[in-house]
Amino acid sequence: MPQSDTDNPPCIDSRLTSLQSPGNRRRKLMPILTNPSTQGTFINRESRGFTLVELLVVIAIIGVLMGLLLPAVQMAREAARRLHCSNNLKQLGLALHNYNGLKNRFPPGGAVDQPPFGIYRGDQNWWGSSWMIYILPMLEQDNVHSRMIFNGGSGWPGNTTHGNPTYQVLAGVKIPTYRCPSSPLPEDGMFWGMTTTSKPTVGTASYVGVAGVRGGPGFVIIPGFTESRSNSGVAGWVSGGGVLSPNSQVRFADIRDGSSNTILVGEQSDFLVGTGGELLPWSGSTPFGFGKGAISRWLPPNYGRPTTYANNDNRLYNVTTIQHRLNNKRNNNLGWPLGSQDTTGHWPDVYMGICEGTGVCLMGTNIPLNSPHPGGVNFLMADGSVSFISDELGLDVLGRFATKDDGQVISLD
Repeated sequence: MPQSDTDNPPCIDSRLTSLQSPGNRRRKLMPILTNPSTQGTFINRESRGFTLVELLVVIAIIGVLMGLLLPAVQMAREAARRLHCSNNLKQLGLALHNYNGLKNRFPPGGAVDQPPFGIYRGDQNWWGSSWMIYILPMLEQDNVHSRMIFNGGSGWPGNTTHGNPTYQVLAGVKIPTYRCPSSPLPEDGMFWGMTTTSKPTVGTASYVGVAGVRGGPGFVIIPGFTESRSNSGVAGWVSGGGVLSPNSQVRFADIRDGSSNTILVGEQSDFLVGTGGELLPWSGSTPFGFGKGAISRWLPPNYGRPTTYANNDNRLYNVTTIQHRLNNKRNNNLGWPLGSQDTTGHWPDVYMGICEGTGVCLMGTNIPLNSPHPGGVNFLMADGSVSFISDELGLDVLGRFATKDDGQVISLD
């Protein structure tokens, strides 16, 4: 008759006795009850930690994984920011097209308060508004625009002439659509004309209107084309060959090269670099924010006004005239001249730069289009499309895109 397990009670392996000698009593051993026909088994319950070598190997593996993952995470974040930046430009395109639908013309890049942009009051009519003021209602910012008074000095923050309330309306105002999330530049511009102890600020923009290309004797950007609608002054060169030029009233019919081949707006959203490696926060809106526009009522090549400067005062904010290649942030690795530091108290410790010749300075009209995005710059075209244009684009091709009627039609395709 076969034996059952109950007939032979479990036994403890005989090796247990020897293992429980005085020298081994510190070890906690649990016997495993077995059949007599099987050999006893013991489990060592003594815990064992990582060795130093094993710990170092784990740390090294984690470090390698993080080294591989962090750049990918940063690239993904920048891609998301660049997409956000591109979407901002699409919103600006819709706003500019809606303005055109209402007025049958695009807004000027900047304009003095004069018909059809406001009320002209002669010599007291300093500083009108920028194109970004005119499209505020199309960006659901009518609560700001409706309080502006275009009766002389609407672009002069701090101005109280004719009861103009610009300094009250724009103080502290920031428009998210005007800012690229990748931009490291200051978010606040400074009001001029206020005391150094009272400095209300207005938000800056990452985008500028494109007024055209620089002309002038001996300076040709577009081969076979002479830009005669351009003049120089204390801030550099200002052109009238683009869509968003000063005091302009450009219609779609005036864009003879085609709306898909003509730039409206580009980025100025990164630092430039000085001769000693200094980071220079120069852009079209850094000094005063997005609201300030033109100082002269005339169109190029007559843009400017009499001044005590040694040259014509042709300052123009939130707009650029093309003279330098894309993303030329380092002046062809020479660095941009620093000039003197501000002594007025408006921009403490900021270098003013030297505008003469280059038009690149704190108040320059030829600051290069640039961005912190690797490889290129975002642009809004006149047809409302947005393109990311490579740094490798030639200056002559950029000039053709910036001019609405040079007759040399090109395409991004």
